[in-house]
Amino acid sequence: MLAIDLQQPVFYYKAGEFSAGTGWQHKKMFHDKDFEIIFCLENRLSLMIDGQPIHLKKNDCLVLPPETTIEGAQLSAQPVRFYWLHFYAQWQLLPADDQTVSQLQTAFNQHKILPVYNNHCVLPSLFTIKEPNFLIILMNQLLNVSNTYYYSSKMADTLTQTILIELCNQYLTVSSAIGEEYDAKIHQVAEWIRANMSEELSIQDIADHFEVSQDYLSRQFKKAFGKNLRDYLINLKISVAKVLLVQTTLPIKAIAELSYYADEKYFIRMFKKRTGLTPNKYRKAYSGTHQNNPYIDPKLPIPQAVEKLLGQ
Repeated sequence: MLAIDLQQPVFYYKAGEFSAGTGWQHKKMFHDKDFEIIFCLENRLSLMIDGQPIHLKKNDCLVLPPETTIEGAQLSAQPVRFYWLHFYAQWQLLPADDQTVSQLQTAFNQHKILPVYNNHCVLPSLFTIKEPNFLIILMNQLLNVSNTYYYSSKMADTLTQTILIELCNQYLTVSSAIGEEYDAKIHQVAEWIRANMSEELSIQDIADHFEVSQDYLSRQFKKAFGKNLRDYLINLKISVAKVLLVQTTLPIKAIAELSYYADEKYFIRMFKKRTGLTPNKYRKAYSGTHQNNPYIDPKLPIPQAVEKLLGQ
């Protein structure tokens, strides 16, 4: 387990979004003093890390510490796409009997914010990102900043640190017992919502399907996710819209429809209420100049017919 010290400066080095067709293979590289994070966005990425084969699937995150050699394991059989980020930071390799991770996990499971853990970032070498949308937004913001002149390099450094915190939070979410044992029924409801999201889906529809009252369902969502069911549904839709805005060139009307809003004007009002920006202003603020593909397949639910469109 890698432990990055956030009390010490984190320095951004370089980053990008890479895509290639079939027949591509990662060239051999040696990381001297820099970290690299690879976040797989599409299909399968086959690598050799210090001579050991590693295979990344969509939403997998690979964390490579300094003094690591990376190269392709084989030619890509399908198109590949991934974010990559290099940075410098103070770190250590935690021994197997270290209690830092378990203590941090306990605090996370109990939803506690303790000052003693503010500067902790623990990451395994490989894990899966359960909720990728916010990470995609942060990476796009970092790429936008790195391609824009700022008088201070701390802008990119701070965003890099923010990404590390998000990655640690994602890891704790995946490894937490919450998803498996705590309120398993509510998490089952959440997964059902993702699979059945539509413009017409209402709280009453969800309550009827699971044969519980609306009030009970909202209370349980508040307990498990920190927000009631109505806010949860809205956040899902806005999350889809955010990803589409920063990673595609689709018009606002199309994004509204893909985000489950039949009325474009209502979508714009709701988006501004939730983010403080209109969709167009959000796109300008968070989209980088690195885009090379007008389509993206966001993790949050979209109709299957639209998935085929976005996969072109």
